[in-house]
Amino acid sequence: QRSIFSIGYESLEAAFKSKLVIGTIGLLLAAKFIGVVLCYGSKGSGGLFSPTLYFGGMLGALWGLFLVKFSHVSGLAAFEDADRLVGACVLLGMGAMFAAIIRCPFTSLFIIFEMTGNYSLILPLMIGNILAYSVSSRLRRVPVYNAILIQDQVTLRKMPTYQGARDYRYLPVSTIMHYDLITVPAGEAPAQTLARLKETPHLMRRSYPVIEAENDGFVGIVMHHQLKEASEAPDVAIRDLVAGQKIHCITPETPIRDAAMQMVKNDIRQLPVVSPSDSKRLLGILTLNDIARQQNAMSGHLGRE
Repeated sequence: QRSIFSIGYESLEAAFKSKLVIGTIGLLLAAKFIGVVLCYGSKGSGGLFSPTLYFGGMLGALWGLFLVKFSHVSGLAAFEDADRLVGACVLLGMGAMFAAIIRCPFTSLFIIFEMTGNYSLILPLMIGNILAYSVSSRLRRVPVYNAILIQDQVTLRKMPTYQGARDYRYLPVSTIMHYDLITVPAGEAPAQTLARLKETPHLMRRSYPVIEAENDGFVGIVMHHQLKEASEAPDVAIRDLVAGQKIHCITPETPIRDAAMQMVKNDIRQLPVVSPSDSKRLLGILTLNDIARQQNAMSGHLGRE
């Protein structure tokens, strides 16, 4: 079960030590293939790295066992150490499969060296990896990870890229904004909110986004001093403190430069970042401190250049 639904290194180790027979390896390969397809097709947890090593190692074990049996059946001289031959074929299969699928012919060399600490297989590994890489490149020019991007309609050339340290002002605010928000419910009394915040001093802020409990809609920003001033009023809710408040919002795609200009123009220190499709859905907050921190970081980067 762990060989199919988990990484499967236990089975690889057993195959490496020549403890599995051909039938068992065949069943494990078929079951693992079905499991990987179902998991990946259903968007479950998992990737391609470990299955690649697993399939390569198991196919290598099959080939090693075939060579051992063929030497006995054909009457040829038997291998001196059949177990070592099978283990070597497992490693060669892992390297060749990784080179063929991931298209990194030399990466698997280092992986196998780290796993075994044995450098005696370097020449067979290099030959096997280069052959596997060449054959797979001819049969399928598009590597597997590129094929996944094409399948998901993701074009890297159309995605925004970082153009250099001087270009930070044109990056979207989503790169520097705060996502971990401390919000307060609109229907809560200021005194109740202050009491709750005092119990957790690390949550204290100068201001807090106000959210309606019914629909999680963003309705405004209340300052900490407003909560203190209204804490003595028994019939006042936080929504009353932000009623009629003019809210200046931006979206995650807004350039940092435009957000800074909007802050200066309206004499404010922060801007709520809302969803482009729903202005009531709060995603984060951008503050002047965020912009200043980014500017200082880029200034230091330019100084080192």
